[in-house]
Amino acid sequence: MIRHDLVYRDKDLSITRISIDVPIKALKSVNTYLLESRDERLLVDTGMGTEPLKKYIDSYFKGVDKVFVTHFHIDHIGGAPEFLENDIDVLMSRGDIEDILLLRKDPRKYISHIKRIFIEGGAPRDLVRLMFAKHPGWWRLIESPYLDNIRGLDEGEVIRVGDIEARVILTPGHTSNHACLLIEDKGIILVGDHILNDITPNIPLIRWDIDPLRDYLSSLDKVLRLNPTKAFPAHRSIINNVPSRISELIKHHGDRLNEVLDILREGMKTPMKSHLR
Repeated sequence: MIRHDLVYRDKDLSITRISIDVPIKALKSVNTYLLESRDERLLVDTGMGTEPLKKYIDSYFKGVDKVFVTHFHIDHIGGAPEFLENDIDVLMSRGDIEDILLLRKDPRKYISHIKRIFIEGGAPRDLVRLMFAKHPGWWRLIESPYLDNIRGLDEGEVIRVGDIEARVILTPGHTSNHACLLIEDKGIILVGDHILNDITPNIPLIRWDIDPLRDYLSSLDKVLRLNPTKAFPAHRSIINNVPSRISELIKHHGDRLNEVLDILREGMKTPMKSHLR
């Protein structure tokens, strides 16, 4: 099911939230956003591809001129092929495109590597196999013939929509190259899964050579310094006090890190054994 509501409007910009149901119980739905300025339209994120988003936008609006995807997770990029196959420009961070290409080049190797991290973290092999068997969308990233046509953007690049300039802000943590869009003169940031209001973003470890939590906390600080007042996240409710929510997230992770230290004082444990404590 798809539905929409107007969540922001001033003299030269309107933002419509388009919510799409997804088959992920913990999330229930994903928010995409249609930005309109001077009869030009930018869509931020595309859902999972299980619902015909482009057809919906064509029916209720005047189509879309370009698309920006905040990161490569399936509930954000899964609908991108519907736009790419209609010659609509789809943009995302260059680094996340590289991750997609790695997955598509050798899916078995890419997924086996992530499975191994779970197993080394103490998860039973049968549970790991079940997790990936039930994942709702790996195959969409692997099999789509259109995803190779996504265009990469770097930190600071600007997407113009009518009278509006939206600047790419790299915010690694939730993925290694997650990106937000900042509309600086309006104090607005579209944050994907970087900052969520009612739930805490997942900070996954899928490689041993990175520190995603350190990156995430640095990215929170980076957004705080940009001083946006309103954030539009990909899940749950809109954030009307960005500094306050960032402070809550930083405190949350501080509390959790202290819990981990307390657990380790009892002796070495895998993440799985710590979870079952």
